[in-house]
Amino acid sequence: MSNSPYKSPEKAEPVPKAKLAPEEAISGISILPRQYLLPFILTNCCFTLCGFASVFTTPLVKLFKQVFIIMTSQASWLQFAFYSGYFCMAPPAAFFIRKFSDIGAIVIGFAFYAIG
Repeated sequence: MSNSPYKSPEKAEPVPKAKLAPEEAISGISILPRQYLLPFILTNCCFTLCGFASVFTTPLVKLFKQVFIIMTSQASWLQFAFYSGYFCMAPPAAFFIRKFSDIGAIVIGFAFYAIG
């Protein structure tokens, strides 16, 4: 047996977390508990799709103008219709939130968005 002051890995005592460096103490802490992983992923996907749909309307105006041979003002009705949906759905959403909950409204909103 060697006279080394270091213990072998199988006989080493665990170091209390208080004596660990801050990076080592935090490495064992999960930022997102496993039970919330699927809802987190689904929510992020829905917000990504909502953002994509919002940004996608601008190139569609140019495309509609070329394909249907119409003026830019006529093609811009696409954006008007898209954003009017936010205006028209705000009062029913407010009533739903008052009657049920904000989480329920978010779930219903994502369900309507997924349906199309």
